[in-house]
Amino acid sequence: MKSIIMGKSCVCLLLLLSIFGFLTVQPTQASTNNITGSSVTSNVYSSLNMEADEERHGVITDEAGSPVPALSITFGLNSQYYGMAVTDSNGYFIVPSSINEFVDTFMIFTIKGITIVVPTYGGNPNSYNFQLPSKLDQAEGIVTLSGGVPVPGIHVEVHYGTRYTLNTGVTDQNGKYSIPFVNYAMENFPVYVTLGDIDPFYTQPVKDGFFSVSSPSGNMVCGYVWPMQADATVELVGVGTTKLNYFGQFAFYNVNQGNNTLKIIPDAQFKPVQVDHVNPGSCVNVELSLKDNNPPVVQALADRAPDVNGWYNHDVTVSFTATDDDESPVQFISSPIVVSTDGANQYISGYATDTFGLSGEAGITINMDKSPPFTAVSSGTPTISNKDITVNLIASDLYTGVTETVYRINEGPWQKYTGTITFRNSGTNKLDYRSTDGVGNIEIMKSTTFIIDKVTPITMYRLDPLTEKDPKGNPYIKGFMLTLQAADNGGGSGVKATQYRINGGPWIPYTGPFTIYAGTTHLVEYFSTDQAGNAESPMNKMDFDKGIFTGAGKF
Repeated sequence: MKSIIMGKSCVCLLLLLSIFGFLTVQPTQASTNNITGSSVTSNVYSSLNMEADEERHGVITDEAGSPVPALSITFGLNSQYYGMAVTDSNGYFIVPSSINEFVDTFMIFTIKGITIVVPTYGGNPNSYNFQLPSKLDQAEGIVTLSGGVPVPGIHVEVHYGTRYTLNTGVTDQNGKYSIPFVNYAMENFPVYVTLGDIDPFYTQPVKDGFFSVSSPSGNMVCGYVWPMQADATVELVGVGTTKLNYFGQFAFYNVNQGNNTLKIIPDAQFKPVQVDHVNPGSCVNVELSLKDNNPPVVQALADRAPDVNGWYNHDVTVSFTATDDDESPVQFISSPIVVSTDGANQYISGYATDTFGLSGEAGITINMDKSPPFTAVSSGTPTISNKDITVNLIASDLYTGVTETVYRINEGPWQKYTGTITFRNSGTNKLDYRSTDGVGNIEIMKSTTFIIDKVTPITMYRLDPLTEKDPKGNPYIKGFMLTLQAADNGGGSGVKATQYRINGGPWIPYTGPFTIYAGTTHLVEYFSTDQAGNAESPMNKMDFDKGIFTGAGKF
């Protein structure tokens, strides 16, 4: 913040300009006439004649000679409006038919923010062409108090008379202005510098000369604040409050006591200002400084260090802290985040904002692996066989990899798995196994049972006679109910199926007792197979014709 307190030679602002009327304008004429060989007449009607059928037209080009398309052109003189035209893609336009060939007018249009007023002559078709000069005129000068103190923030206009404003500008902190324009007016229509909205009575041709403003009256305090702060509050303690006007100016009247304190309260982005020892008859110029241009500094922190090698194997909470080293305190900060999902390089971020609305953000990367590995017996491995069984264990882990797989047989000691496991002994063999991953997650133990059965099953029979009586009432055996009973002894894999056939016919699955008759049954054969694929051998035979039964016997 910069402030200047002045007495009788202070910088006077809008208030002074509108009240005292003695502002100094020191213009430096840097303008050059851009039209040669012609003059501007104030006559509305020309004495020139045109042929009735001669078309009047024009072309508007920029400083490089390129056409200016879609440019709106107004034709008028003072308060009289005669019509308008719009240039096409070639910068070409046709003069409105409403303009009589005996009428002299102005063409008024705007290029690159500069309003241009060009005199035209009804009887001269060539007077409607225009090219923007490569070098523009400049209205330059300085606005000061009568004591030579510069006045910043003054709105300055360049115009023809009081009707056509060509361009505008604002004085800088040194009271200087420099406004580009195009001068087609010459003597009859001179270019003026005016204080525009400040005071319409301050108008001066661009030439050497002075306006002056007297110093503030003895019981008034005034000032100027920049950057411009419309509606900012200004308080002169003990006297009253006011608002800055559109141009950043303020004034207090009837200030009788001395040694006052001036307070300026701008909008949120600037720091408040206090100026002490302000006396009546003073002007105070204040330059505001930004209150806050640094966002909060945010830090993200996990509630503990990673469990193993940069990885977490159970939930972790990420919290956020924030500091702000300027005058705008932290207003909001993100809540803690619980990370519970497995994944690598998870970016967990939060943010904070200060009372000025600036935000800062920070985050950390979390690697999470809570899932144990997965171990399985290789596909296609039989669990029941009539020969040796070889087993391979396949272990995998999605994130941190498998560090170890262990196994045991029939609840024996655990041992590290290094390769193929072979079961050779007949009977039931139980295999337990599990794996551990890179962060210590241990798989729940799995078990698989393998049965080796190299012994065939046996099938035994039982015959229950079927009796009937002959016509004399004497009983006789007509046939038998044949029951088969299979067993897979010695802790085998168990009987899978029993089959039989009669008289060399097709094999029939045995599902229960069946009948045979002496007159028709000559040979019954049967055998069983177990779950390991062992088939009973030799086959059991019942030769009823010879009375010979071979096999496992009866039960």
